[in-house]
This record gives sequence, C-alpha cells and structure tokens, in this order.
Amino acid sequence: PHASPFPSRAESILPFVSARVPPAYDLRPRAVAQSGWRIVNLLTSVAADTADLAPTVEETLQRKWAPREKHAADLFRQALILCADHELNVSTFTARCVASAGSNPYAVVLAGLGAMEGIKHGGMSARIETMLDDVRNATDIRAALSERLRRGEQVYGFGHPLYPGGDPRA
Repeated sequence: PHASPFPSRAESILPFVSARVPPAYDLRPRAVAQSGWRIVNLLTSVAADTADLAPTVEETLQRKWAPREKHAADLFRQALILCADHELNVSTFTARCVASAGSNPYAVVLAGLGAMEGIKHGGMSARIETMLDDVRNATDIRAALSERLRRGEQVYGFGHPLYPGGDPRA
C-alpha cells in the first residue's frame, strides 16, 4: 500500500502529464474523448500501481487487487458504474464548472479530485475504512456496531441526507 491515498497520487501526476501531452489542450469533442481515455488509463495505472494495463479498467484492477477471485472484474465494473452514476455530487459539479470554463480535461479531472478529497465527500472513505476495520476485528459484530452507536458515532452507509428513503440505485 502507498503512504499517500489515491486522490493525492492522482492529483500529483495529472498536471505533470497534461503539460507533456499537447493534445490535452485540444477541446474539440473527439480530442476530448481521446484525452478522457488517456486519463482513465493513467488513473487506472496509478490506482493499481502498474504500467501493465489489461484491455479494461476492471480487468487491470482484478489483476492487481484480486488475481485469484473469479468474478472480481464483474464486481469492480459494478462498483465503478455505481460511482459514476451518483447524480450531481460535489466533485461532478466542480468538474463540470471547470469544464464549462474551457479548461483541458486533465484540469477538469484534477478539480474533481480536489473536491472529492473533502471529508464530506470522498474523504469519508477513510472513516468508513476505519469503521470496517473495527467491525472486522471484533469478535461480536453486533456489539461492535452497538458500541459505535453508544459513543455517538455513525454506522456509515445508512441515513444519507440525500437519500432519506434509501439510495434509489439499490
């Protein structure tokens, strides 16, 4: 595992790469789509810590993160789709604002990643990981979750203010 989280690693490489890829500044639709594919491949490489990319993002992630899991690629694809289909969240809105200003695709993604690091958005992942570690290490999961609630801590994944009736994607 890396000392720095994925968004930080991605944010450090995107400006470096965009400065060395002249087509990044071509804002015609076809060129933007091509830059998008380059960015997806770059970010997959950063996330999986590999230059050996498989034909699809999910296959690359399976190779690096779950090579012995038969259906891992399908699960990764489903998780990516759920993340992409998350309405107009903070990072998406930020990215759209930056794109509407005529910025190059690398700057657009960089802006979205910056917004995602906030503790009320993607930064929540660190809290969730800690909660899952606590529960995973507990001998009695029900007691561990009850103890969280007694301490006034949340059980993350339930009661999101945007989805008071439950997440419609479920």
